[in-house]
Amino acid sequence: MKHNLLLAFLAAGCFFPAAAQFNWEHTGGPNGGSQWSIWSNDDYAFYTDEYFLYRTDDGINWEKFPENSIWPLAMHGSILVGQFYPDNSLAYNLPTVLKISYNNGETWSKINKPPVSVISRIAVCSHGIYIPQGAQHIIHRSQDEGLTWDTMLPPFQYC
Repeated sequence: MKHNLLLAFLAAGCFFPAAAQFNWEHTGGPNGGSQWSIWSNDDYAFYTDEYFLYRTDDGINWEKFPENSIWPLAMHGSILVGQFYPDNSLAYNLPTVLKISYNNGETWSKINKPPVSVISRIAVCSHGIYIPQGAQHIIHRSQDEGLTWDTMLPPFQYC
């Protein structure tokens, strides 16, 4: 009986293998941790942690930008739009600045923010910058790179 039970456990182990563990190779990039998004274009991959923005053009050598606490971030081609927090802190009670870069983050310009207290998502594409405000069921849109902001309703099925 014990012999049959042992064979049953061995057979079950063959059909239901345990989860594999992977060892990640350190590439000299940002400190480890969890991150929801990595943005990329034809030239760079971008990664933000709670303190800095990093970019790489080969996945091995990383550059860290001196600007502090950028979240959220959006990109389209070489255009990046991000919310910058002062004093290296992602505290929601501190005033934030919205900035745009047209050259993969080499230079940044301050742009106007829509009339919101908290920005949790940004999207940028060829026809504008979009900042949704889910609690109010509206989307703020700028078609002139942050000079002015319009308000639009999301598609009705998402309300």
